[in-house]
Amino acid sequence: MKERPLRLLILCSLGTSSFFLSRRIQACAFERGILLQIEPASVSAPRKKALDYDLVLLEPHVHHFQTELEKTITDIPIVPVDPRAFARMDGCAVLNQALKALYCS
Repeated sequence: MKERPLRLLILCSLGTSSFFLSRRIQACAFERGILLQIEPASVSAPRKKALDYDLVLLEPHVHHFQTELEKTITDIPIVPVDPRAFARMDGCAVLNQALKALYCS
């Protein structure tokens, strides 16, 4: 049976910075042998889109949307990306944060 990839949705204002960070996260996952499906998107993307993912990551400049998102996305963890990891575009640190949120909570 084929293993299902970890599915992450990463949200920012327009989808641009989340695109760059998602590439770094994907590269880190590949180096570690982690099957990963990650999609960058705008925080204004339809909320039902999040239901296809295991975790939603919020970049620092959209953290203020967390409470609003949690009202409509109730079954999936929503995790704010660490501002330092975001500033450094440190995909490995963000991947570690996602894995910790999913498997150590």
